[in-house]
Amino acid sequence: MNRNSKRLGAYIVIALVILAAAAGLKCAACLRDLDYKYGYFDSKGLINAANILIASGFGVMLSYAVVGCKCSLKPSFSSPATYVPTGIVGAAELFLSVRTLSSVRDLTAAGTRLPAVIATLAGLLGLLSIVHFFLNAALTESKTELRAYFALATVLFLSVYSAVLYFSTDEAINTPIKLSSQMAFLFSSLFFLYEARISLGRELWRGYAVFGLFAMLLCAYASIPNLIVYFVRGVTLSLNIEESLLLLSLFIFIASRLILTASLPEDKENRTLTALRERAELSERSAREIERQYDEAYAVQMTIDDMIPAEDMPMAHEELADEFELPLEDLPETVFVTEDFDEDDGQIELIPDVFDVAMAELHGEREDISENTEFAEQTELFGEDGEGDVV
Repeated sequence: MNRNSKRLGAYIVIALVILAAAAGLKCAACLRDLDYKYGYFDSKGLINAANILIASGFGVMLSYAVVGCKCSLKPSFSSPATYVPTGIVGAAELFLSVRTLSSVRDLTAAGTRLPAVIATLAGLLGLLSIVHFFLNAALTESKTELRAYFALATVLFLSVYSAVLYFSTDEAINTPIKLSSQMAFLFSSLFFLYEARISLGRELWRGYAVFGLFAMLLCAYASIPNLIVYFVRGVTLSLNIEESLLLLSLFIFIASRLILTASLPEDKENRTLTALRERAELSERSAREIERQYDEAYAVQMTIDDMIPAEDMPMAHEELADEFELPLEDLPETVFVTEDFDEDDGQIELIPDVFDVAMAELHGEREDISENTEFAEQTELFGEDGEGDVV
């Protein structure tokens, strides 16, 4: 690893150390001080210490936005380390989506229409989001628009599910457990928004790393204590156990993405070279577009000495009809050519000038156009209606 990649690796290690201490304190607080019926802590010493550790971790991780690298840290989509976390998240999303959709009937029966609608939307988005994680494993290229579009489904699913938690009446609206889960889902959605930018080739690496570190901390902080309490005391602290499993799987996925990002060689080209390379790519795309437009608008070439009336040259107009892929009656009545026509080559390009043609028709000058050397610098096609046909 080079210097900048090692810097991100150091931040990941610091985040994991802070997380281990904070999660340990929260686990102790949940086992000792938490009132499982109402969701509040009887004694706030341990949980406050855990929250202070997480807040300090946020401050440390935020500093990466200042000291982090300016170059491209490109996470791999083809590494085997991507497949297992991807599969875990996909399976957890499936279970949570089914559980959320199954709760819609109870919410509807209770007369809570808005929570029922939000739960339905979250469940459907969760099923759609599974496709995103399938594409993560199936598509190895970093820039893939299809994966980016489905990544937005993941962003929406995580955001909407935080609203499901907000409207849930199973817990008080401001319990510490519920708030930590909501924050974990929201920051995870921001991380996947940066993942979508990678697939579109519009990556913002500092934001990707910072929000990844934030989401990694919160997902583990919200899920690990909940799962420990569930297995030790048999109590579900979150809305359901599938929610905690999804948060834990998101922690594994995001941590693996950040580790892959830090462990791969970094693109060290400076900003000037990057700008020049992007400019060259843009120029190449522009050149290809101009060439495509020219091919589409390529003028009909034909052998001709002077003005060809349609009635005198039926075969010429039939050839024009084939070339333009137009009905014969839609072709211009007369073909005008320049006075500089190449006798030896016998070929011309028909490049119409709609404005000049319209003005000539307006003043009744059709018969004199072929003798006007200034106007005849460009070849014209127009019909009886006076409107030029752009070739």
